[in-house]
Amino acid sequence: MKYRRKFALWTKVCIKYRLWKGIFEINAEKKVEYKKLPDTDAELLAECKVETFRSSGPGGQHANATDSAVRLTHLPTGIVVSSQKERSQYRNKQICLKRLRGKIENLLRKPKKRIPTKMPERAKLKRRKEKIKKSQKKKLRSNPSFEDEN
Repeated sequence: MKYRRKFALWTKVCIKYRLWKGIFEINAEKKVEYKKLPDTDAELLAECKVETFRSSGPGGQHANATDSAVRLTHLPTGIVVSSQKERSQYRNKQICLKRLRGKIENLLRKPKKRIPTKMPERAKLKRRKEKIKKSQKKKLRSNPSFEDEN
């Protein structure tokens, strides 16, 4: 529990510092948002918590004996990325950074504003004619009224 308290306090301090530096901004819903992506991998790595662990799967003794798998936790956004594809820790870290950069770019991308399409006039006329035709068919299906004969 002590570690969690320290981590939470440290996170609050970091957020305040980054707000002051202009890396973060707070939106109307009081949520902290990540504003910009660092230019270099070293800067991005500085914002991450790096964990190494033993990978599983193929690779033989080299992969099983060394801590070659890497897990990166991006502290500002909470995105977690891991890789155990390669036998080298350095290459796994590069793969993780590439994946993390892609995820953050996806997070920062704003969706395009949807422009509603208009129905062409010719299509409107065609639809109206079809509706009129259907309504006339339905009228013919109904029972004849005897009130008109009197």
